[in-house]
Amino acid sequence: MTTLNFEIKTYTVMLGKTIGVGMTNLNYAPAVINCQGVGGEQLVLTFAPTQAAVDQSANFTDIGSKRGGIVAPMSSFGAFLDVLRNEAPIYAQIDSTSPNTMNVLKTGLEPVGDTGK
Repeated sequence: MTTLNFEIKTYTVMLGKTIGVGMTNLNYAPAVINCQGVGGEQLVLTFAPTQAAVDQSANFTDIGSKRGGIVAPMSSFGAFLDVLRNEAPIYAQIDSTSPNTMNVLKTGLEPVGDTGK
């Protein structure tokens, strides 16, 4: 199993009717979030318009180019964006052996509860 973990330092959001994605068998998406690490690593979050489109697509990984992606339903866009905006540090994991189950966006260790800060 080849896995790459990296901290996400920046991200860009693209919204549109049909954004060409080309890295998965999903040709177009209404939203894409491109997450970048400091060493050129990339996690592309592609949002499909329906769960059926997600089910027909697949996550992808190219460890050589340090790129991986997740295809998720558009209904989860807000949750992904919320994590990127409000948590730190944020990490990505891409896995060439099991991209459909092991490509993830994750936080670091977080304290339980609101600290009031």
